Amino acid sequence: MTAHPTYEVEHTPLRPLILFAVGLFVLIGLAVVTAYFMTDYFLGQRAAEQRAQVAPPSAPSGPPGPRLQTEAPRDLAAYQTAEDELLRSYGWMDAAHGRVHIPIDRAMQLLAERGLPQAGRAPEEIPR
Repeated sequence: MTAHPTYEVEHTPLRPLILFAVGLFVLIGLAVVTAYFMTDYFLGQRAAEQRAQVAPPSAPSGPPGPRLQTEAPRDLAAYQTAEDELLRSYGWMDAAHGRVHIPIDRAMQLLAERGLPQAGRAPEEIPR
């Protein structure tokens, strides 16, 4: 009886393994070289575009469109002052339809005297 070994008798051929490794290193090298030249090319294009887009000296140097609020406390104070002035003054809201605004103190006084308007009733004439 012939004994069959329980392991592989032949060794793995070395030539295909070496050719595969060399081919893999060549492909990796080509990929690295290609990436380097493509990066250099595209960065050069971007630099050329940026040089072409340089604004003339008369153009504003800030960014276009909405800008950041730089003086928030001052802006808030100006807004509140304008709103307070509107609450304490008389003026037209819609002159074509005869709508006016009155100071809030006067409006509260009139509301306390007359009460809230009821649905379905015509509003009374406001005395001047």
